[in-house]
Amino acid sequence: MIFDSEFESEGAALKAEFKAFVTNCEDLNFNIFPTDYHSMENYTTQRVIKMELGPDDVALSKYENFSSRPKENKWGKTLNWKMFREMTISELDGSALYAFIKNTLVPLTVNNADD
Repeated sequence: MIFDSEFESEGAALKAEFKAFVTNCEDLNFNIFPTDYHSMENYTTQRVIKMELGPDDVALSKYENFSSRPKENKWGKTLNWKMFREMTISELDGSALYAFIKNTLVPLTVNNADD
């Protein structure tokens, strides 16, 4: 399970309510990942933003809170999947999200392919 950490800066600690959520998930043996950036929207690149939304829209910085943007500088969250569909793996490379997908999620799909 991937969830938005809402980190406001690099090295920030999870909020108390998120720590409790992580503990509950771990107790249930869920594979979880709090994003290393603020939210999933923060992983979208300028290339993909331009492709899906147009040349005037701007990608978020790693820790920028999407909800703090003015309405005219936001996109509908329903567009996120379209942007992620267009991203290349190299655009995620170097992030902890990439490592979680590669080291946790992909092996789950490979190991269960014969089930």
